[in-house]
Amino acid sequence: MACSFIAELSKLRKLSVESVENTNSFDDFKRYMHVLRPVETELRKLLVDVNDSNHKTLVLLCGSAGDGKSHLLSYLRNADQEHLLASYEVYNDATESSAPQLTSIDTLSEKLAPFNDQNYTTDDGFKMILAINLGTLNNFIESEKGKNFSALKKYVEDKEIFSSFVRDDSYQTGSVFQHISFSDYQIFTLSENGVETDYLEELIGKIFQDQEANPFFKAFNENSNCSLCQKCPVRHNYQFLSNPIHQKALIKKIIEVVIKDKEIVSTRDILNLLYDILVHPDFDYAKMCQVATNDTQYLSEYIRYTTPMLLYEYDDISPLVNSIRRHDILKIRQADLDVDMTRFHALENIHDIFSSATDGTPYAVLNDTTNIADLGGIKADLKKLVYRFIIRIKDLKGELPPTKQEKL
Repeated sequence: MACSFIAELSKLRKLSVESVENTNSFDDFKRYMHVLRPVETELRKLLVDVNDSNHKTLVLLCGSAGDGKSHLLSYLRNADQEHLLASYEVYNDATESSAPQLTSIDTLSEKLAPFNDQNYTTDDGFKMILAINLGTLNNFIESEKGKNFSALKKYVEDKEIFSSFVRDDSYQTGSVFQHISFSDYQIFTLSENGVETDYLEELIGKIFQDQEANPFFKAFNENSNCSLCQKCPVRHNYQFLSNPIHQKALIKKIIEVVIKDKEIVSTRDILNLLYDILVHPDFDYAKMCQVATNDTQYLSEYIRYTTPMLLYEYDDISPLVNSIRRHDILKIRQADLDVDMTRFHALENIHDIFSSATDGTPYAVLNDTTNIADLGGIKADLKKLVYRFIIRIKDLKGELPPTKQEKL
């Protein structure tokens, strides 16, 4: 039985049709998901300056895969009321060839012909904006075809576009070449007040905010008559992450990966992560209905399918999940947790501890739908699973006491 709610959530996946941008259209879903960020503000300023000059210009919109270049171009071309790209030729995918006999480098050379060494000084007012990954740009200017674009190569080198340091990308008066690099704009910002996460909060909030304009919330409500509704871990995961406290805890973990591990995390990575921690890859409606009649089986399956466990229990769901797993609270040696774990496993009745940990979360439903008190005393493996679940819920709720942490 197909689930319409999970089908809607699947739009968050990297492999979904919705993750592929088309600069010729911008549907209601993409319009809803759009979030203003600093890189858009800077690109707008640059485009205004270019348009005011009315000279021939190539604007490079650089970055990494999945960072939002294509989405931003699509938005500005189809939904922007200022119509800043009205006079531009937009080239969105510099990795594709235009004909079977051509490579992507050949196609790029053709597309950029007005800006090669022979033509770029001819000021005919032609304007192009090119969304291009940094690796593709490097390959192009270093290729045999790139030899015809020495002026472009010099601009790229002078502006140190490939540098890991933030460089000036404001409008350069008199230059045919201009650029904005997504690589200069993190998914968070650092200020004198610490880490600011406005973009991440708004992006993640889009998925969970309580309003009919939100297609995910709408699908959640429309699915409320499902026979598994009261016992469904996917629905409960969605409700769990609807809490801003839990969203901020997740954001903290994403930032930890970026800062400590120097990982590059794109917008597409974050949306894909949300799907991965909402829907277990093996979730099956029929199987959940079948095990729901047996307390032990149901509790085991349900807990494995919850967000706190999906963040840490499974390998190779995605590179971002793998990175977050390295910072699992249970991989960090803490004296308080050692004592807590010993005490927990000595208990015959775990109802009160479980109830306290799940209080204020949708997972509290397990207190009513399973005999959690008795299960703690008779199922050692299940008890270990429940303990990991409890600790990770407390971590996401911010209920674990701060301690000096030492990695194992």
